[in-house]
Amino acid sequence: MSESKNSKKSFLKVLILFVIVGGAGVVGYLWGSDILFGGGPPKQISPNIDGVIEDNEWKRATHYNVPFYLDVDNSYDPVAGTSNVDGWNYMHVAEDANNYYIGVDLCSDRTNNPEDEWFSVMMANQLPTFTNNKMPLHALTDHGFEYMYYNVSGDEEYPYDFSHSGGTGYWFGIPLVKNVDTLNVVYGGVSADVYDVWNADGQNITLSSEQVDPPGPELDGHYIVLEMAINISSKFPEQEMSYFFSSISEFQVNIGLSSSDDAISGIHTDSAEEIYIGLYEHDQDYKSIEDAEYTTYPNTLEYDANVYERESVTITPSHINSTNGMLYATLHCCNELNTTDDATFSINIDEIDLYLETNTYYTIVDTTLDQNNWNLEFTHGPSLNCPVNHRMFEFQVSKSEFPPAPDNRLYVYLSGYGTMAIEGSDFWEFPLNYEDMVAKFSFLDATTDFRAFDMSL
Repeated sequence: MSESKNSKKSFLKVLILFVIVGGAGVVGYLWGSDILFGGGPPKQISPNIDGVIEDNEWKRATHYNVPFYLDVDNSYDPVAGTSNVDGWNYMHVAEDANNYYIGVDLCSDRTNNPEDEWFSVMMANQLPTFTNNKMPLHALTDHGFEYMYYNVSGDEEYPYDFSHSGGTGYWFGIPLVKNVDTLNVVYGGVSADVYDVWNADGQNITLSSEQVDPPGPELDGHYIVLEMAINISSKFPEQEMSYFFSSISEFQVNIGLSSSDDAISGIHTDSAEEIYIGLYEHDQDYKSIEDAEYTTYPNTLEYDANVYERESVTITPSHINSTNGMLYATLHCCNELNTTDDATFSINIDEIDLYLETNTYYTIVDTTLDQNNWNLEFTHGPSLNCPVNHRMFEFQVSKSEFPPAPDNRLYVYLSGYGTMAIEGSDFWEFPLNYEDMVAKFSFLDATTDFRAFDMSL
């Protein structure tokens, strides 16, 4: 009997211990996830940008207080008389109606030696999915992506620098950009938005054929016509546009699409279940369907019905307008009338992006923000996160730098150097990416280089 009681007591002790440990784990999870206890949900705040992460100033940062661990070089700095330490550092992300705010509490940076120190923030409120390629970000500069490099040692913007070498760059996954590139549906029944063709994500542009007798030599039939005006020069860094634009040696438009009917090479067909789809490139200037040169440079697409295909169309570089940098092209789809069968058809376009071969480069160091639209302050002292003196940054940027976007996302990448550096490197960064160099030496090349924040919370 006593043995049974002892067993029950032992079980009860284990159960209590489990509850305590489990509860601590839950609290730790909630704390780490910045789920605050009491006082209501996170709210919009406007931190004082003075470089000091003050007690409770960022406590209710609109969305996130993010810890990140840095394993840094702990070598002794004789100038500062101390060394940097491995440990937890913190990024705070907030917003109000007019600005985004980022606080960086570098608890690991104890040396306060400003020699050669720099700090950088890269931000976007819209990004397509891309990997291992630098040029998609440059296509979005001033259209959803911005960056700033700051020379801490001189307390000024970092001087512009563009580093490159000989050779060819292979740039793929370059997106179309709203208000820079346009998609115009002539026949097809709906409007088209470039956001709908950024990724193979099922957000299709669905076009249904219209029965028309179009102007010019085209026969009466069912048509879908989508005109494209793509600004190629805007896909490169603005200051170095001529360096890249003048060296284009290969150019492709990639289209991911499917259709209700088989796409064949012949423009005339007796079968209502077979349609013709061609991407017509126009030499230097816009051509409408009634122009005599409309069909001069066709590129035929062929694939089976109801099968998603990613078609790559090679464009003649000389067809890009050398004055304004524009490529004009038309996706032309038709099916002649059939006396016995229904000739209607539809197409779904899931993605359109570009591939370019031009000069290559390493990176570009610059500040793309308007001088009046941002503010950065930094100090060296204690904070609530760390009572020992350490480096802190507070950054503010106007939302006017970013266009309206289809989702409420904010993408952030931080990097810098100030005698504090990740072990075995000459920089620190967050998010950490041990496969690539920091952006100051090799520009960012993947969506995953950023930490994505859902700003709709």
